[in-house]
Amino acid sequence: MLASHGYVVLSVMHPPDNHVPVTFDPSLDANLREYSVEVRRRADDVVFLANEIQKLNRNDRESLFTGHLDMSRLGIMGFSFGGAVAAETCWLDVRFKAALTWMGCSSVKPLTLGCSSHSFL
Repeated sequence: MLASHGYVVLSVMHPPDNHVPVTFDPSLDANLREYSVEVRRRADDVVFLANEIQKLNRNDRESLFTGHLDMSRLGIMGFSFGGAVAAETCWLDVRFKAALTWMGCSSVKPLTLGCSSHSFL
C-alpha cells in the first residue's frame, strides 16, 4: 500500500545474535549491556542501508532510482526489539525524520540525550 503512494519500502533482516536472550530480563545487568550493544549494531546496519540507497539515488546503473528518492525524509518502523532499533537509528542519523515503535521499548540515548525526529509509540 505504501509503495502505491510513492514510498520506497525496505525491510532489514538482521543476522541472529546469540548474545541477546529470547526472553529479555531487564533485571540482569548482563542483559542490559548486551541489549544496548545489539540495538546499536542493528541501528548501524540500518544507517549503512540508507547510505547504500543514497548511492543508488546518486548513480544507479539502470537509472531506476537516480534522482527519484528524497533521502532527507526517511522514516523507520520497528516492532518490539526493533522499536528500540528504530529510535536509536533516528538518534544516529538526521535523515530519519520519524520512528514508529510498535510495542517496542526505546533505548536510553534518544530519550535522555534528545532526538530531532518524531517518535510515535
